[in-house]
Amino acid sequence: MIYASLFQRQREPETVRVGLIGAGDFGTPLVTQARFIPRLEIPVVADVNVEAARRAFLQAGVPDDAVAVCESRADALCALERGKRVVL
Repeated sequence: MIYASLFQRQREPETVRVGLIGAGDFGTPLVTQARFIPRLEIPVVADVNVEAARRAFLQAGVPDDAVAVCESRADALCALERGKRVVL
């Protein structure tokens, strides 16, 4: 799978954290399936359609109050520090 090379670069038990660009036909399934892939975390989704990015997290089972829509890098970093999933 595509993610296998990501894990080869990381030492156990480190988690690979990625930001996803695009919450369409390919991106949304990645977000929803990430919870079943050990050591993979997708805390950020960016899309020109903010609602599509937010829906990707909701479809993955992330509670609505755990998703933060951010408009700046500073806001996104603060939200990540609070444990939120970030939509850009």
